[in-house]
Amino acid sequence: MVKTKGVTVVALATLLAGFVASCTSDETPSFADIPSDATTVEVAAEDDPPGLSISPNSKDQATPTVARTNEATAIPTPSSTAQATSIPPTLTPTEVLPTPTPTPTELAPLDRPHITTASGLYIGEVLVAVENSEPGSTLLYTLDGTNPTLVNGIEYSAPVAIGTTDPLTFKVRSVREGMADSEVVSAGFRVLPNFEESSELIVLTGEQTLEITDTHFLHRGDIILSGNSTLVITDSVLEHVKDFAFEHEVKATENSTIIVKNSGIGTTCNGSFNWAFFDNAKLIVEGMNPAHAQCNTWNFMSGSSEIDVAGWHTFSGTVCNQTSVAIKDSTDMEIELCMPWPTIMDAELPSEATDYIFDPGEDSTIEYQLKMTNSTIDGWGINVGPGSDITIRNTPAITVGVGIGYPSKGEAMTAEGIKPGHWEDQSWNFGADAKLRLVNTFTYGWELNAWGGNTMIIRDSNYSGSAVNGSDSRYVIENSTSGQLVAFEQVEMVVTDSVITGDVVANDDTLITLIDSIVGIDPTTLEDPPTGGNVYARGNGRVILQNTIVYGEQTTQDNGVITVE
Repeated sequence: MVKTKGVTVVALATLLAGFVASCTSDETPSFADIPSDATTVEVAAEDDPPGLSISPNSKDQATPTVARTNEATAIPTPSSTAQATSIPPTLTPTEVLPTPTPTPTELAPLDRPHITTASGLYIGEVLVAVENSEPGSTLLYTLDGTNPTLVNGIEYSAPVAIGTTDPLTFKVRSVREGMADSEVVSAGFRVLPNFEESSELIVLTGEQTLEITDTHFLHRGDIILSGNSTLVITDSVLEHVKDFAFEHEVKATENSTIIVKNSGIGTTCNGSFNWAFFDNAKLIVEGMNPAHAQCNTWNFMSGSSEIDVAGWHTFSGTVCNQTSVAIKDSTDMEIELCMPWPTIMDAELPSEATDYIFDPGEDSTIEYQLKMTNSTIDGWGINVGPGSDITIRNTPAITVGVGIGYPSKGEAMTAEGIKPGHWEDQSWNFGADAKLRLVNTFTYGWELNAWGGNTMIIRDSNYSGSAVNGSDSRYVIENSTSGQLVAFEQVEMVVTDSVITGDVVANDDTLITLIDSIVGIDPTTLEDPPTGGNVYARGNGRVILQNTIVYGEQTTQDNGVITVE
């Protein structure tokens, strides 16, 4: 159910960009059982429009609507001894010890089976699959929450289809004659009962509240919060639909709040989708459902925002300004650190955080707070700007952003020989007094950006892409491979003898010229891209293709122009 309190729905807003996140997929961990006493959802009034129901402003929240044997020892009877007299010999009676009762043989237990289907919320029927760790044994399962036995268990022979909208606990164990039963393994499943779809901009202001409960909510467009408004997502999946990176975003400003409870945030793996927090906005997460992909949801945390996250597998985001961030019980994260210009820092960034507090050093200009508990980090991110002198040591995975913008004006930075890999001890001077040293550190990505009327020159490099730019900046890209190119606000990009494996997007009044280049496939591997490889021109944006091959589609929107020469 999608329920709103004073929601305004208007036309699609201007696209705003955030930081780039890598598209990754990881093995999904087990999810906590869904309680069997979940309440039912409240049904919207019949006169509400599809996808949203409107009611006056209110702070009130709606009621939520997924053997061994021991032998006795006998003392031998002594022989009778002949006597020299006529007195008959005396016989000593035989003494027999009592035989103890045998102890029953103790049966060894079977190894427990493994439920390979992740527990949690599902859209449509889910097939629950089980791996048997004991060949020759029988798997018994139940769906009513009781432990399976020979009396009440159902024999497992193929994945079990579950389509109920009520929370359901699947339990399974392994049994075999002559062995003790295995431990019981359980997982919770629930199919979402409601579906809503929206393609309009959603705006929440003042005290307005939008509640998404027990619903698969498919949304193509922005969601903008301001004032004291609230977005609450409970036992649901919010799926963002986009055609390319940064096409839409969720943006929270002023004192607005986003609350996520036992839900999933989904988006297609064709570039990043930003959740952005500014001013005093808040994000509270109490369990992010791992059954749904979150490969491109990137949280941009800025201003004095407060972020409190628990149980979000693959949480990813950028920490900036005076933000306070607390993360616990989360795994496989990507954390990018903003570096105010200039920044002086010499640090090691761990992959495991049992009780970790980020410490940039006494002389650092960094003001944000970052604390992580019982969590793991797949990769860190930093950015190097004018006047910075940054050293990173003994870090297993990091992506590096190199950028030039305000307060610089009319300056240039040059990145040459940039690529993923291990750096034993390597230093760069990018220009504009920006320095970076990597010691025993592995880089898995590079992001190179310019804005504010400055220039970024990229040569002989292999990098993730350029998508954070604007204000009449310029790019010169030569003999390089880039993941994606996205331009905003009068940006000009000239690309020569290069490969763009992702999308090329010209927004606003930008111009992207590709000369003797390829879009959508890496000629060194000749593998088709899983997604991307498209060219878009939008909002008066222009793309010129000179002797350039495009393997994806070419699309124009809102007066955009694509010219093939």
